[in-house]
Amino acid sequence: MVRKKTTSRNAGRCLIAALLLLPGLSQATAFKVGKVTQAEGKITFLNFTRPYKAKKVKPQQSLMTEGSYLTQENSFLTVELFEGSWLRLSSRTKISVDYDPTAKIININLLTGSIKVLFSSSLNDKQVDKIIIKSIDAVFESSDGKFSVVRNPVLDLSSVFVEKGTVVAAHSGNRLSRDVRLVHTKETTSLKDRETEFEETRQMTEKEIKFLHPSFYLKHTSSSL
Repeated sequence: MVRKKTTSRNAGRCLIAALLLLPGLSQATAFKVGKVTQAEGKITFLNFTRPYKAKKVKPQQSLMTEGSYLTQENSFLTVELFEGSWLRLSSRTKISVDYDPTAKIININLLTGSIKVLFSSSLNDKQVDKIIIKSIDAVFESSDGKFSVVRNPVLDLSSVFVEKGTVVAAHSGNRLSRDVRLVHTKETTSLKDRETEFEETRQMTEKEIKFLHPSFYLKHTSSSL
């Protein structure tokens, strides 16, 4: 009888310990996916998990998943990803980054602002097959390209400008298979969330040209972006 009570008591303790561990198991693990090479102006990182506290982003810090990055007015952020790709965030841009090691895909959620990407799967020993930029109304993916994506929430418009390589552009939602369009070098496509139509190719604005020009942001790095 004594042995049975002891066994029952131990089993109960194990059950309590397991229940206490469940909240920790439910929290996602944050991964380091890159390194900040440039950070000018006010830039903050906000965790998706508690404690919810905005932290100032500085050069040489790691780019983390499980949180969002926000650049304020007159600020920018340049990041080298772990496999050699480069990201550039302009002013008033908000993103979050995720990495799927099984699918070998880097996902970037763009809420607002603009981001420039230099990515090539052939240069990273196939560590990552493609990079995907997602906005609220569109998806842009590339396996080899140098391109910029701009999200304007006021106009409810997402645009992509491809400098090199090829990008697959599509409306998000249930119309992906019907709306896929290849955007080649030196093309600009705007995707508006209305039916399945694409706007005509337009000229880049002076602000976009300035954003894309290397002299604007590569003053202190050796990158060939």
